[in-house]
Amino acid sequence: MTTARPRPDIITRPEDTPALKRFFEDVIIGIWYDIDHRDGSAVSRYFWPDGTLLFSERLVRGRDEIDAAYAARVARGPRLSRHVVSNVHLAELTGDSARVVSTFRLYAADGHPVAPNTEPLTVEDCIDDFRRTPGGEWLIERRAMVHLFVRPDAVFAVPTTDDGARPFRPGVIA
Repeated sequence: MTTARPRPDIITRPEDTPALKRFFEDVIIGIWYDIDHRDGSAVSRYFWPDGTLLFSERLVRGRDEIDAAYAARVARGPRLSRHVVSNVHLAELTGDSARVVSTFRLYAADGHPVAPNTEPLTVEDCIDDFRRTPGGEWLIERRAMVHLFVRPDAVFAVPTTDDGARPFRPGVIA
């Protein structure tokens, strides 16, 4: 008789797991709310001081760089955006770390409401690696946003590559 080894992608935790999953979901939604309804200036507080944020191919490191990325977004001028989150899944959970994977659709345009856009600019997976602080607070250590579908005319308010070029698209020769 063999004993099955536990898999980190299948959650078999005590009864507090649903509350923890809801907490992570609230954090994720809170980040997008701050970006869509404010100026994104509170986003960095959800991260470890040296946390990383990957915009497709562009990596920003630490709270100061995260703040600078969203300040540059505001400096571009008015931006209307909605990050519509779904499929939030607590993929891994240990005593002091968690991986949460979600999907979001981004509707966005420069300017003010009402924008004529009816299709999302992009559909992406968002992978958040949380780690608990010694004081018990859960903060994001790493966040990666991965393009799955991108409109050919998509313009992102935050550059998604280090050189500001358009993101990689399979099947498209630059």
